[in-house]
This record gives sequence, structure tokens and C-alpha cells, in this order.
Amino acid sequence: MQLIHHVDINFLTAFILSLVSIIAFIRLNHRDKLSKAYLVMSAIIIIQLILEAFSVILDKQTTFNMIWLRFSISFVIFIIGPFLAMMWFKLIKKMFVPKMTVKPITKLIVYLPQIINVILVISTIFFDTVFYIDEFGVYHRGDLFFLTMILTYYYIVLTFVLILSNRKKVVKEDLLLLAVATALPVLGGILQGLFYGLLLIWPSVGFSLIILYLFLQQRVIHHDYLTNAWSRESFFQFISFNMESSKKPFGVIYFDLDNLKTINDQYGHEQGDFALKKTVEIVKKSLPESNVVARLGGDEFIGIFSATTQKEVVNVVTRIRYNINQYNEEKRHNYPISISIGYGLFDQPHDQFEAFITKLDQDMYADKKSKEDELNSLLSSRHGK
Repeated sequence: MQLIHHVDINFLTAFILSLVSIIAFIRLNHRDKLSKAYLVMSAIIIIQLILEAFSVILDKQTTFNMIWLRFSISFVIFIIGPFLAMMWFKLIKKMFVPKMTVKPITKLIVYLPQIINVILVISTIFFDTVFYIDEFGVYHRGDLFFLTMILTYYYIVLTFVLILSNRKKVVKEDLLLLAVATALPVLGGILQGLFYGLLLIWPSVGFSLIILYLFLQQRVIHHDYLTNAWSRESFFQFISFNMESSKKPFGVIYFDLDNLKTINDQYGHEQGDFALKKTVEIVKKSLPESNVVARLGGDEFIGIFSATTQKEVVNVVTRIRYNINQYNEEKRHNYPISISIGYGLFDQPHDQFEAFITKLDQDMYADKKSKEDELNSLLSSRHGK
């Protein structure tokens, strides 16, 4: 009976996480990289929970085969531990900075703990470094056991830093879900470290994944599937919350894709969807790292980003137009991408934001009208010739 109490939380967590994973498989978008990573990670955690439970069941089994089997299971658990923590970090990173350029120093920071952990666990075969099973079949922690825990929680700390540094990109409710999901394994690890015999680390990770599913569901609500921009509702919710907590000015752009109807009519709606997606991708790439882009409807979008002067805003708009021209020069498609933009620095009381957006909307259409007039003038002059 006491043995059952030791392992029932693992089996229970594995069962609940399996149900959630089945629901996630049915409801989440299989083509979404985040959803794929979530499902893979959930499957590994379920296996990890079951392996840990069987490892405990094999405790005090004195036959050579049973001792060897328990050693093998523990070996796999310690190899996978930091790897799963790294997967968690990379999963969260994909949410915030999916296009981040990976520098050699970044690779070292991310992968060096994995190399150290593998060396430690392999050395356990010869020196009982991390753990060992005595002749009575009893599991014991090795002298460097806590070093493997440090290597695992190293990624948890990195994840916390990542979440905190990108907190302004997340709706308040989502931020809370991410923070709780990341904190649970820390709490579970501390309790398991203090009270030897408790199995809390992997169950806490399992429940973190259950919470993360809620975040992914919220993400579906808060994001436009086609362009991965925020939805209109989530954008204004975010603005309302952040304006009340911060009085700093910021840059705003209001833009739409020119000639979307023409692209749809001449090249098909699939190409129209691609043009929208590519436009948002180029704009996001052109903005400072601290930014939010939302789809307000149809082909209209709004973006906010860090800026303290009007000159900085103008520089950002110039960079957007330059990057769009660069893309068009590559001539990957039969049509060019063109956008009309209204832009400005918002440094007014927060209750003036909607009026500010209305002005930018007018500026955007003035920009569109100017380009149309320029094109008509050019066509007229050619016709006159």
C-alpha cells in the first residue's frame, strides 16, 4: 500500500496528461510548430512519469536483472531531465522570438549544460557519480546528484528570464499562466530535494504542460491564425492594461496591404493570404524587438513598438519600406507587395488612444490616395505620349 502511495501521483498525472494530449491533438493546429512541440514534449513526459513509477516499483528487487533494469531506467531519466527542461525553454522562446538569430555564444549557453549532464550521467556507470543501486536493490543519490538538478533548473531560470523580459508582449492572463506553469517544476523540485522519497518533479512538469495547453488555447483566441498577428480584442485588452501601468511614449503604425483584391482576383486567394502573411512577417522583422502587431480586420493592421521620439518612429517606417522594396527586388512572385502606412509617436493620455488611431487611419488612407494619384498621373502621361 505504501508503494502505491509513492507512485500513484505519477500514474494519475500520466493519465490526466494523456487525456489532455488527446484533446490537444484533436483541437490544436497540427501545422503549428508550437503545437507540434507541445505534443512531442507531452509524450516524452508521459513516458518519463511511467518510467519513474516503475523505477520505484523495482526498489529492493535484488536479482541482477531487476537491479540492471532499475539502473537503466534511472540512467534514461537523468539523461532526459535537462533535455526536457531545454525543450521547455525553447518552446517558450518560440512563442516570443521565433526568428531569433542564433549566435555561437547562444548555442554554448543553451547546449553546454546538456553536454555536462551527459558526461555526468555516463560517469555514473563507473563512479556512482549521480546515483547508484546497492546490492540490496536500493536506489541512492550520488555525490553529484544535485549538480544534475542545477543543470535542469538552469533552463527553468532561463525561461523565467525570457518570460519576464518579454512580459509586455503577453496579455496579462497569458502571462500568469506561463509564470505558474514555469514555477510548478521549481516548487516540485525543491520539495523533492528536501523530502527524499517524494515523487514531485515530473508530476509537477506534467501539470505544467496541462496549464500550458490552456495557454495554447488562449493563444488561438488571441492570435490571428493566418498571419500570427494578435486579434483585435486581445490588442485593445493589452493596450488598456499596459497604458494604465506605464506612461512611457511608444511608436504606432497603422497599415494595410495595397491591392489585395487585385492579387486575389488575378492570382487566387491563396496568394492573397500569402501576401498578408509575408507583409506581417516583414513588418515584424523591421520593428524593434519590443513590439506587438495586431490584425484589426481584413487587410488592416496596427503595430506598436518601443520609441521615445518621432524621429525613431520615422526611422522604423523607413526600415519597413526598405525591407519591402528589398523583398520585391527578389521577384519571388508576379506581384509586388505594397503597404500604405499612417504612423506617429503616442505620448498622450491613454483615453486619447482611439482618437490617435483614427488620425493614423486617415493618414494611412491619405498615403494610399497619394500613391493612387501618382500611379494615375504616370499612366495618363504615358497615354498622352
